[in-house]
Amino acid sequence: MILCVLTARPSYSRIQAALEALRPYPVSVLCVGAAAHPRYGNVSAQVQADGFPVLTLPGIWDDNHPGGMVQMVGHLTLALGQELRRLQPEAVITIADRYETLATAMAASYQGLPLIHVQGGEVSGNIDDKVRKANSALADLHLTATAMAGARVRSMGVRGQVHVTGCPSIDLALRVEDGDVALPGIGPEVDTRQPFLLVLHHPVTDEWQSAEQQTRVLLDAVMDTGLPTIWGWPNVDAGAAGVEKVLRVAHETEAPIRFVRHVAPADFIRLMRRCAAMVGNSSALIREGSALGTKALLLGRRQQGRECGPNVTWWDREPTAAAIERVVQQPRPEPVTLYGDGQAGPRMAEVIQAWLRRKAA
Repeated sequence: MILCVLTARPSYSRIQAALEALRPYPVSVLCVGAAAHPRYGNVSAQVQADGFPVLTLPGIWDDNHPGGMVQMVGHLTLALGQELRRLQPEAVITIADRYETLATAMAASYQGLPLIHVQGGEVSGNIDDKVRKANSALADLHLTATAMAGARVRSMGVRGQVHVTGCPSIDLALRVEDGDVALPGIGPEVDTRQPFLLVLHHPVTDEWQSAEQQTRVLLDAVMDTGLPTIWGWPNVDAGAAGVEKVLRVAHETEAPIRFVRHVAPADFIRLMRRCAAMVGNSSALIREGSALGTKALLLGRRQQGRECGPNVTWWDREPTAAAIERVVQQPRPEPVTLYGDGQAGPRMAEVIQAWLRRKAA
């Protein structure tokens, strides 16, 4: 059995196509921390509906201080250690760079369980960079999204094979057909057949003390544009409580914004296809955005250093509302295959199964 550990709601779209391609090989999914909590978009129901066996390990955290992330990693390391000892999977998959993934990497590695790391070798502008490199150092098989990322992993002198497979989230993005979305959440309805903004903005871990103020500035700018807006809930990082406070107050004062905690991966892609522009600091603006040709205004340094397609405009100190309006007015760029060609899932499944066969021989 292969065990895939999901740590947050975006993790599922980053691996879904690969898990599908691994069938009928036994695959189970373990949702931990925020991925198992309704406050941050519990994805376990979605995974189960897609036919994968699901286990959950809820976390404990203080989402307004970096110490809360330490607490979460410590808690999950102990809990995952016990669960992996019980399950004894053939291999464990960990995805990307969230701090909770450190618990997966340590719990698997110290018990001698083969570790597969997805999305190593990328660069971003905060502590996620260190976490990603730590996961790569502990992993036994590396599946990267781009050739440059693969080269970075090899340059680290890691053990194990490195394969450039593309990102499974692009498989999903390219196969989802357009259609209407029944939006969950709170706030006014948004007609997605008309121009609207899609905002995904998370606290920057080492700027957690200013997360609340940064969110206020962005909220004011978005409202100044006058465009209908769908705003996604933040990840559970240090500073998230401050971000949530601003969003709750905005809703209570009847801001004309639809706030959503979680949207199913296919519906999220439909929103990305239809929006006038995306605004924020999520990697989705770069990754799926490049494949869909979604115009995006990237704020701050959370994604600084990532490979970007022509869809991305980096904010450059002009008034934020003016920057948003400028991006909205730009022509829609052509999609590019920077992060994948739509076949990453089957490619990953082939590599993983061949690797496991060699280990068993």
